Amino acid sequence: MIDFSMISPPYTSMDDQDDALTDYRSKGRGYAAYLRDMRSVYAQLRSIMKPEGIVVLEIANIKRNG
Repeated sequence: MIDFSMISPPYTSMDDQDDALTDYRSKGRGYAAYLRDMRSVYAQLRSIMKPEGIVVLEIANIKRNG
């Protein structure tokens, strides 16, 4: 069990054609699939966090390709 996690998730938008979870190296499966995958990642994280553990998410509003 872990006490602390600091995460900067892979970013994507509804218009991205590439898969953020493969470092944008493969074709994406759509934004809904990305959201399902991210939910799965955080559910797995929750399963290894201590009840009093802290998760910090760094989320930036960034633009790609202009």
